[in-house]
Amino acid sequence: MKTGLKQFGQTVAVILLTAVGTTSGKASQPSPPTGSRPTTAAAPDVAATHWSFQPIRRPPLPPTGQTVRNPIDRFILAKLDAQHLAPAPEASRRLLIRRLSFDLIGLPPSPEETRAFETDPRPDAYERLVDRLLASPLHGERWARHWLDVVRFAETHGFEMNNPRPNAWPYRDYVIRAFNEDRPYDRFVREQLAGDTLGSDEATGFLVAGPWDQVKSPDEVLTRNQRADELHDMVSTVGSALLGLTIGCARCHDHKFDPILSYCETKASQEKDLHLNQFDPFQLRHLLTFHQDIPHEELTSLDIERLTKACERADKDEIHVWFETLALRKHKLPM
Repeated sequence: MKTGLKQFGQTVAVILLTAVGTTSGKASQPSPPTGSRPTTAAAPDVAATHWSFQPIRRPPLPPTGQTVRNPIDRFILAKLDAQHLAPAPEASRRLLIRRLSFDLIGLPPSPEETRAFETDPRPDAYERLVDRLLASPLHGERWARHWLDVVRFAETHGFEMNNPRPNAWPYRDYVIRAFNEDRPYDRFVREQLAGDTLGSDEATGFLVAGPWDQVKSPDEVLTRNQRADELHDMVSTVGSALLGLTIGCARCHDHKFDPILSYCETKASQEKDLHLNQFDPFQLRHLLTFHQDIPHEELTSLDIERLTKACERADKDEIHVWFETLALRKHKLPM
């Protein structure tokens, strides 16, 4: 069997430290607001001493007088012995292939596959069955859904309109491919945080896979609050999916137990991550107005048309060109 996404265990702390600041590839990171807590001096000491950041240590194997096939059996048998219980008899091959098939590909085996496994005389028939199911493209489809649940993936926007999200599928298919290719976990994480700098643009769908409020307001304060909520969703997902920490509550207060010191830095690294391929012309106008400081009257119908088409095609280069063009136009205006 291969190693990678099919054997989890890589830590992502170093990955976040090295990659989270390059999510957009171009954006500079704003400084945290005045009055926020320092994030550099205290972090190394906290990481070295706090209980939740201590490395997992392999425990000693409990002794047993019974035959075991792997170290995990020793822990199971030790508990059974303590309760004066005997292990259940080994399942039949018919049951084993059903369990494996449902677990690894989500479908039952065919009658032909069942008969072939039951009559396979080779001593490594079970291991061969495992390898065959792991090599099936159905394996990625079966197990990618668990990761997609973790990262709050959906094919509609949510909120009261809940319209279909036509460009959700590239990220979904990326995750399926990653499982089927047994992509190394550290690379899998890096691509989702900074895929636009690593040749995997679709992987950054991780950041914008959650709910998105399509209903915008002419009120600038409300629109900026909506944007803050979008960024908060990204920060929270990075913490819960990759670190196992509820970073989101550090938006409003000091964390009660875990030492969360970098909420503002993580949020700043994602300021340029936008739902660009999901805006209709009305929402695109508000995006340009409130996030690029372009006055309404400076946006022509041609601007809206070209940017809308670029967003529909997810043409990142064309989008950047038009943002730069509009920025130049803005700076020529009297201040």
